[in-house]
Amino acid sequence: MILMGFVQNFSALMAVRWFLGMAEAGLPPGISYYLSCWYRRSELGIRMAIYFSSAALAGTFGGLLAAAVSMMDAVGDRPGWSWIFISVEGLGTLILGILSFRMVVDFPDKANVLSEDDKRRVLRRLALD
Repeated sequence: MILMGFVQNFSALMAVRWFLGMAEAGLPPGISYYLSCWYRRSELGIRMAIYFSSAALAGTFGGLLAAAVSMMDAVGDRPGWSWIFISVEGLGTLILGILSFRMVVDFPDKANVLSEDDKRRVLRRLALD
């Protein structure tokens, strides 16, 4: 995402956007799989609804934030639109990605935040489903 803020022409922007789209393509199925590792089938629908609703809500506020950041026109000899990709969507996403890589656990039996009792309870619930 940060690279989109440093492109010099439309062709480069489209090439970087294409690669970003390729990288993002696995997110919705990945989220579905990840949630299915933690919740039963009867609970999964509401969790997916929360995920998609929060994505829509983020898009709502993202436009307002992008409008504010685009006012940084000519700061650092960069156009305002490039600061959207560099600051908010680039650096913020990079930092959160690094933090979440350390915090997100694959499966309940590997979660350090759960007690052994809780791990067994979650695994039993999944097995009964």
